[in-house]
Parts: sequence; structure tokens; C-alpha cells
Amino acid sequence: MPNYESVHIEGHLTREPVIRETTNSRIATIDCATNRTMYNGDKRTTYHRLKAWGGLADEIEGAQVGDAVIFRGHLEYGKYEKNGVTHYTTDLVAESLSWKAKKTAAAVPDEKPDVDPVPF
Repeated sequence: MPNYESVHIEGHLTREPVIRETTNSRIATIDCATNRTMYNGDKRTTYHRLKAWGGLADEIEGAQVGDAVIFRGHLEYGKYEKNGVTHYTTDLVAESLSWKAKKTAAAVPDEKPDVDPVPF
């Protein structure tokens, strides 16, 4: 029986993705928030850090705060030491993404319309 780990996150971006170049590829670091309602009616927001490599990093570039996205991927655990204290991290490494709703810039006309002034 094969072992497989799959994570599904549907949420909203909490900041614009940060894109970095590596020697072989590009990586996007993404912050996403998910909301849920508890059994007693309380609302809980959970914040997630995600990574997207290569073509997915290209696809997420230009995303805006508030964009609704769906990520599928796997978990990656890490740790680092800072000031003698060990910190543990959990990241979702995206394997696919799709847009639930993408914010668009307000359409601003390039020129004024050719309309006669109101005769008052």
C-alpha cells in the first residue's frame, strides 16, 4: 500500500507573494489565511506559510492581498536556531493551485469620453 500525504488549503492571501531566484528555479513564499466556524459559533483564523516552485511561482507572481486561492500539496517540516533557541516550521509545498477569486485593478479609462457637456 503506497503512502501519500496530501494537504488542501482554501484561503485568502494575507500579503503579496515574495519571489526569489535560485540557481535552478524560482520560489514563491506565500502567506494564506483560512477561516472556520467552531461548533459553538466562534470563528477561528489560521495562518499558513506556503512555498511554490518553478511554474507555480510564476503563476502566483502578481497576486494581491485578499485573492482567494486553492492550494494542494504536501507538508515540509524544518527547524532553525536563532539566539540559541530552536524554532520549528511547517510549510505547505504547493503542487497545484487554482484561483477561487482574483482581485482585479479597477478599470480606469485612458481618455475622457467624447460627450457633449450637460446644457444647464
